[in-house]
Amino acid sequence: MRTASATAAAQSDAMRPAEWMELLNDPQENVRLAAVRGLGRHVTEESLTMLSRHCSDPSSAIRREIAMILGRGS
Repeated sequence: MRTASATAAAQSDAMRPAEWMELLNDPQENVRLAAVRGLGRHVTEESLTMLSRHCSDPSSAIRREIAMILGRGS
């Protein structure tokens, strides 16, 4: 359920960058990935800072997604 909600929010721009912080720390990889993608739709200094703090996520898919977003945002 959390994964579906986070994915829908990421696709709809329903959340502001600060609202993604809790989801970035979720134990489920799919929820964290949706949060990263949601933040990637709002490339601001705030969202880039939030993402850069999660570059050491245990998931290689999340690290790769963050790297792509940080590369676009700089």
